[in-house]
Formats: sequence, structure tokens, C-alpha cells
Amino acid sequence: IPPIYAGLQLEYLKEDLRGDRSGREVYIEECRKQGIVPQSRVLEQIGLPEACFANLLLGHKGGIAVAKCLEQNSITQSLIMSEHLHLRASSDVAMTASANGSAGSGLTPRGTLPVVAALGCNTTLTRIDLSKNILDVAAMETLANAVDPSRHPCQAVQEIVLDRCTLEDRGVCMLMKAMGRHQKLLTLVMSGNAISDSSCHAIGNMLTTNTTLTHLDLSWNNIKANGSMALAQGLTHNKTLLQMNLAWNGLETHGGVAMGQMMHVNCGLTMLDLSATRVTPEAIMVLSEGIKQNTTLLNLQLNDNPLGYDGGRHLMQALQENDVLEVLGLQGVSFSKGTAAGLANFNSNNPDGEYTLNLADPVQRAVAAQLCALETKHPGSWRRFQLNGRSMQFSGQGSMSFASLDFPTSLPTSGSFDLLFKANLGAPADEHVIDKEDLDNMLGQLANPRGSDFHRLDLVRMFAAGHHFTCAQAAQLLSTFGFGDEKVHAALYMFARVVDVQHLAGMLAGFTVRERKGVLRLLGVYRFFNSLNPTGHYCLNLAVEAERMIATKLCDLGSRDGHHKNWRNVKYEQRIAPVLNTGFTDWLIGLPEHGKLAVDYTSYHRPPPKTTPMSSLEWHAFLGMQHSDR
Repeated sequence: IPPIYAGLQLEYLKEDLRGDRSGREVYIEECRKQGIVPQSRVLEQIGLPEACFANLLLGHKGGIAVAKCLEQNSITQSLIMSEHLHLRASSDVAMTASANGSAGSGLTPRGTLPVVAALGCNTTLTRIDLSKNILDVAAMETLANAVDPSRHPCQAVQEIVLDRCTLEDRGVCMLMKAMGRHQKLLTLVMSGNAISDSSCHAIGNMLTTNTTLTHLDLSWNNIKANGSMALAQGLTHNKTLLQMNLAWNGLETHGGVAMGQMMHVNCGLTMLDLSATRVTPEAIMVLSEGIKQNTTLLNLQLNDNPLGYDGGRHLMQALQENDVLEVLGLQGVSFSKGTAAGLANFNSNNPDGEYTLNLADPVQRAVAAQLCALETKHPGSWRRFQLNGRSMQFSGQGSMSFASLDFPTSLPTSGSFDLLFKANLGAPADEHVIDKEDLDNMLGQLANPRGSDFHRLDLVRMFAAGHHFTCAQAAQLLSTFGFGDEKVHAALYMFARVVDVQHLAGMLAGFTVRERKGVLRLLGVYRFFNSLNPTGHYCLNLAVEAERMIATKLCDLGSRDGHHKNWRNVKYEQRIAPVLNTGFTDWLIGLPEHGKLAVDYTSYHRPPPKTTPMSSLEWHAFLGMQHSDR
């Protein structure tokens, strides 16, 4: 034995009588055959339960020696061999090898094959991390054969990490074929690769047959709408996958819709990450319907998506009907009110109109499902209904019961849905303030230290659209803001949604003198507005934020108090706007942000019996504001 190996024998080759379980002797012997020097780092890690060979410059011959060691090793359970190629192109590796007369300084593709193949012969490895190595089609085929239980029934791999390995679609398909038969794998990470839609069909097929996988990470890939549809199809009847990460892919509308449809029937997922997938308000509308039905999802991440005002509103309404979801990620989300029209603008608080819907379209079907829920809540709102051209009567001779249709549970997945909807609200409903659990969830979102006050203002705008608050609850939410204009503007949004505006001083108790004066200055004379006695003539400039909030409050009151029949003599930009006109109903869903609105509001309720007139101080303050406005 050459002198260079003598010391190694004394230091590392003191094995017990059971033999070379670590594979050190095999590694040293193979290094001698290959004519290379054994690496001390490899010898240190061999035999450890968690062996880390990351960032070692093994080369082709070193890879062969490590492969022989792995075949013998029966101690190591976790193997990390990440970043051997340093993400260099194959041509660079070849040039380095030619210049040095060797196979290069990293683990070359030719050296990768024996290492990957050796994994199939090992019976103790449960975790394999090959991240940041270039795994071409040949390497992926070898890996697929190594983990295929039909070829190696004794291998025990439970976790495979292939992060940023420049995987190709053909190689991924080979691996998925083997994974479909693998009944020990628990975690599969393939993030940061070039996986496209063609690979997703193979992944979806794997999900339909694999019964052990619990974690799947496909973030930072090139998955688009068609690929996400294939994944959703695979997840439809999968009951074992618990966590799915699709962040930073291009799902957009159709991909997000597919995930929403999947949520209706999936009963396994507890975490779904759709961050930065460009899902649109239409997709969020379908996803929200899925959230209402789902009973297992605990964590939904929608960070960095353009949800818009309508998407946020649908999401908040869905949360009111879901008692399971615990974590909702909305960091970096845009809730700005867009100008685009579409079915995402549908507002269940103001649903009157005629509808012609195609039930084969998931977005239109989501609207139909909400209309069904409204008929259940307010019977008699469906005035004229046709399903696939066949008229159905719910009153009079020969009528049928709406309950017998079992909508929306049994709502067809195709066909035409024609409906004239006019809400039968009956007696006006009282405003129900947000419950403590939902309030605590909102406070948790607003109190996130990573969020800015600008982001908190966006969240308040979205939260306020779907809930009512007491002034005390509003004060809690506003306390999460720092000091600045965002806090003042957030108070205006809350003012439009509080049910006890007479306690405005309590809502502003935590404000500085400057902030309190800023809110009162912006509200002007409308600081004296009382939702218990709103009757009066209003001239509102919708370009002024405070006056637009008053218009929002009147819209909300009108939807509960006579369904806008108490809006009289309505003029917008000096033009008469008939209250019962469908276009005006649509206009009420999203108030314009400019123009002059004039309306006579007549409440159907008398002021409370204990109502008292303004105090002398308030009256003089009111007159002073009127005078200053002139």
C-alpha cells in the first residue's frame, strides 16, 4: 500500500468484527484503483446517520468511488450531495476536463450516473438531496430505475430533493412513472426547475396512483394553465397529499379556476401555496366557492397576487362560511379596484338582475351557486327560471319546490341557466357585527410586523367591504397602524362600516390630536351622520373620499332597508338615474370615484324612541362647518 494510504488505515479503518458497514474500506480501495487521493471530508462523513457531501469537488473518478461506498454503506440515512456542478454548463465542464486532463473539478454528468445508480443498491437511505446538480435525461432515467420498487424492492427512500437541477420534461416523466409505483415516498421537492405543462400530466397521473406522498413542492417552475389543470385533476381524488406548493408559477385565471374546482372535492390537502401565481379575481371567485365547501384546508397562501377589490370581497365572504381555515397569507397582495367589468363584479349584497349563464364555465357556475344560496336564504327571489330552456315554476299551480332541486349541491356542470332575480328580503335585517374569531384573525393580519401601513390600508379596505364593526372593534383594528396619513384614511373606511357612529369619539380615542383633527376635517359635516336616522337630502362629491364613504354607507343601508326603493330622485352628474334600472344596480356594486351624486334617502324606520336632538355645542359646530363650506 502506498504511504499516502497508511495513515488513513490507522485513522479510519478500525472497524468492528461485523465488517465495513460504513463503506470506508471500499471507498479507499476504489480511490486507489482510480489513482486519486481519498478526500478527508468524505471519510469524515461516511458512516454518519446524516452524511453531507455538499460542495465537494469530486470529479468523475471521485463520483465512482463514492458510488461504490454507497453500495456498501448500511448506516447513513440522509445523504446530501448538493451543488457539485455549481450549475456550470456541460460545455464548460468538458473544456475544464480537457485542459486539466481529468473530468473536471465537479461531479460531472458522467460521474453522476454511478452515484445515482448506487442509490438503488442501498437499503438504509431514507432522504436523498441532489439539489443544484445538473441532472440530464440519462441521470433522471438512472434515478427512476434506482427508486423503482419493481427493480429494487428493498430500497427505503422516503424523501427526494431535486431543487434547481435543470430538470427536463422527459426526465421528469420517467421519474413520475416510477413514483406512481413507489409506496414509501413521503416528500418530493422539484422546485426551481424548468418543469412545464407537459410534465404536469405525468405528475397528475402519479398523484392518482401514489398513496403515500404527503408533500409536493413544484414552486418556481414554468407551470401554466394547462399544467395546473392536470395537477388539479390528479388531486381531485387524492386523499394522502397534505401540502402542495405551486408558488411562482403562471397559473393565471384558468389555472386558478382549476384549483378552485379541485377544492370542492379534495378532502386531503391541509396546505396550498399559490403565492405569485397571477391568479385573477375570476379565479379567486371560483376558489372562494371551493373554500366554502372544503373541510380540510388549514393554510392557504395567496401572497403577491393581483386579487383586486372583487377578489378580496369574494374571499372575505367565503371565510364567513368556512370554520376550518386557520392561516391565510395575503402579504404583498393588490386589492386595488380595477376598471375591468366581468362576472367577478357579482355582489351577493346587490344581486338583482337578469342572468344568462353557461354552467360549463366555472366562473359562471360560481355565480349560479351564489344565486342558489341567496334563494335558500331569501325564498321567492327567483322570479323566472329556465334550466336548459325548460321553465320551472316555484309558485302557483303545477309548481315545484326549490328545495327538491337540491341546489347548489346538485347544480348541473353543463347547460344553460336563465334567471330573473329580484331579492325578496322581507323585513330589513339588522347589521350583525363581526364575531371575535374573525376579528382576531384580522388583527393578526394587520399586526404583522413585516407589513407597512400602506399595505394595512389595503387590507382594511378589503375587510371593511364584507363586515360591520362597532366603534370599539374599529379602534382595535386602527391601533395596529403607526402614525401617519394611512391611519387617517383607514378611519374613513371604518366610519362607513361601523354600526354605532354615535360613538365615533371612542373609535378615535387612540389617535393623536393631529390625527383626530385630520379625520374630523375630512368628514366635515358628515361627522354628524347617524345611520339610525339617515333620512335626508344628500349632495355628494364622489371624488372626495369622505363623501364617497357616506355614499357607500347609504348603499349599504339601502340594500337592507327596502332594497334601494328608499333612494329617491337620484341624479348622477346632473342626469336622472332610475333606481330600478339594471345599470344603476350594477353601478351600486362599485361606486365611481368621481362625479356628483344627489339623492333623497327615506328610511322606512322611525328614529329610536330615545333619540335626542343635537346639543347646542354640536349645533353651533354644524352651522360653523356649513358656513365655512360656503
